[in-house]
Amino acid sequence: MVSSIAGSDILIVVVEPTPTSLKGSMRLLEAAEELRADAAAILNKHNLNPGYVELVERELGVELLGTVPYEDVVVEAYASATPLLKYAPSSKASESLLECFERLREGWLR
Repeated sequence: MVSSIAGSDILIVVVEPTPTSLKGSMRLLEAAEELRADAAAILNKHNLNPGYVELVERELGVELLGTVPYEDVVVEAYASATPLLKYAPSSKASESLLECFERLREGWLR
């Protein structure tokens, strides 16, 4: 895990609203801190457990770039091996990802 982070300037952790995902994300962030890489998070499938948004922000202690809802269209895009932004550009998930990318670009990639 550490070797995949080494040399990175930014680590973007994608966490899902489950205890297992949160715990794994916290381990990744510990490794990023040891390697002095900045970190941010995106909460995927947030609508499956809406109360997790605040928990993730509090527990991870990094900027939350945004949330991405679960939608069947994401599974369809994945199954067709087509990027979501091409497969369903007007889906809520696509729009949410674009918002996350924009926040990343504005706040981190100057």
